[in-house]
This record gives sequence, structure tokens and C-alpha cells, in this order.
Amino acid sequence: MQGQLISLLAAKPGAMIGALPAETGIVLDAQGYLGWAAPFWTVVSFTGAAAFFLLLLPLVYWCVSPRLGLRLGLLLAISVGVNTGAKLLLATPRPYWVSTAVHPLAVHPSFSMPSGHAQNAVPFWGLLAAWTGWKRWAVAGATVLVLLTGLSRVVLGVHFFRDVLAGWAIGAVLLVGFLWLERPASAWAKGVPWPRKIAALLIGAAALVVPAAVAVLYLQAPLPAAWVETATATSGLPAALAIDPYSMTPALFAAGTLFGIGAGAAWTGTDFDAGGSLRVRTTRYLLGTFLAALIWVALDLAFGWMGGAPTWLLDLLHPAALGFWMTGGAPRLFARAGLLGAKEEQR
Repeated sequence: MQGQLISLLAAKPGAMIGALPAETGIVLDAQGYLGWAAPFWTVVSFTGAAAFFLLLLPLVYWCVSPRLGLRLGLLLAISVGVNTGAKLLLATPRPYWVSTAVHPLAVHPSFSMPSGHAQNAVPFWGLLAAWTGWKRWAVAGATVLVLLTGLSRVVLGVHFFRDVLAGWAIGAVLLVGFLWLERPASAWAKGVPWPRKIAALLIGAAALVVPAAVAVLYLQAPLPAAWVETATATSGLPAALAIDPYSMTPALFAAGTLFGIGAGAAWTGTDFDAGGSLRVRTTRYLLGTFLAALIWVALDLAFGWMGGAPTWLLDLLHPAALGFWMTGGAPRLFARAGLLGAKEEQR
């Protein structure tokens, strides 16, 4: 089925996802009118990237609110997993894969629809707005950031506008669903032993991987030569870097993050006080981040040299270990080092 979809898209642009030439015109117009501010759009786009969230989530968890950090981490992991599966199942091209007129100001080798940056921005900033009680300033700020993130993806030439719309729609569904199910899920988690929580997390992690695994292992189809030629011509990169959409890495990243964050929180809990002076909070963040980097390097040294199947294992272990460290290991270290908030220090 996916092979037929790719063949139709290559032979007759727009046969399955609409008129690509018209969509390309929107991208070109956006680049023509707004491309002069490319550095600004690059920065805006970064706020929807996984690297940004990896830096921000520990800050929220360790220095603002562990419960909020846990909610953000779990929701983002789910969003990344859903987005990866959707990309692989829909298998649509990026603008710079189909038009040499598009100038890619960023390069992403994965398929295009839905936009991951646009999708992730909705649940992340939306959940932050919900945490404030839907205060007007928070809702306004979240709305602006979501809109700018989506627009940045079009200006950078890496998404059609419909990819952004699809990302926003899926992100909104995930946010509403999460807010709706959060209370009963939390009540369930409080009443079950740790092993059952781990089992539930394993099932959730597997659910994020299965759609991507099916697409990569069973639905994978040869990429049209026209896409490969255009992507390499517009990006100036080798084909393997410009267009390489059949990768399990994002799905494994999502699954590892979900399991690691959830398991760490189940082990340590989220009732520690993330307050304290600015010096204490800064120390927590810098120490925790430094040790997280050491964990990443240690895993690289242990598995990175092997290549082949162990590479997939590393894609899973990296986020799982960092997630477990963020919610489980680091808080216990902070408690032993006397780096928790005032409430904990008085106990």
C-alpha cells in the first residue's frame, strides 16, 4: 500500500495529498516574503525540536515543578511516537524533494506529513498554558509560539503548509486527550504497585514503536529517483543525509523517553520540592545536566562502536537512561547533596 502511495506521488504529484505544485507556490511565497529573516525563523523552529525539549524538560522538572515536568515529558514522548508513525505510514515528500526552486534553510531526511515541530509545539505550550490555569497571557503566548513554529517550518522550506495544519490538528487531539485522561490515569497509578506501572510503561513504549516498525520492515518502498535527485541538488548534501526517511530512531527515542521518564518517576516519586534559592536551582540544573552528558557519553563508549543492530539499541537506551536519570536518579542525588527546596531540607 505504501509503495503504491509513493509511486502515485512520484508519477503524478498531488494524486494522493493534493496539488503539490500549488503547495510549493505557498512555500516559495513564504520564502520570498519572509526568508530574509532566516536566522529568526531558525531560532523559532528550534523551540519545536527535540534538542530544545531535552534542555528544557530537566529545567522544569528539577527547578519548577516535578509533576509538570513529568506530564510534559510523557506527552512529548507520545507526540513524537505518533508523529513518527504517521510520517512513515503517509510517506509524503518535503518541498525541497520535489522542487529545485525551494531553498531548504534546514535539512530533515524524514518524510514530511505531519510536521513534527508544529505538532509538538501544541501539546508542549498548550500544557504549560493549562498549568497556569489558562491565564490569558499564557494562552496568548502559547498561541503565538505555536503559530510561529508552524510558519517557520514553511519559511525554512522543509514543510508544506498542509503538513503544518496536520501537525497542529494531531497535537491538539493529543493535548485534549491527555488532559481528559490524566486524572483517571493518575488515580490508577497511585493505587498500583511499581511492577504494574513498569508493565504499563512497557506496553505504552511498544505501542509507540510498532507502527514505525511495521512501516520500516514491511511497507518500505524504494524512493523515487526524482525525489533523491532533487533533494541532493537543493540541499547540496549527499543523498544519505538529504533524504533517508526509513529510520526507527525517532520512534525508539520516543519509546525510550516514555519508559525512562515514567520508570524514574515511579521509583522516586514527584513530591520533592523543586524550590530553593536561585543558586540552589542553578546548581541542580548544571550538576544534573553535566552528569546526564556523562551518561550519554558512557553509553556511546559502551555500544556506539558496534554498529548494526546495537545502534538501534543505543537509540533506545540513550533516551531511556536520560529520562530515568531526570525523574529518578537526579532527584535522589539532589536529596543526598542537600540541593532540594526548603520543604525537603526541613524534613
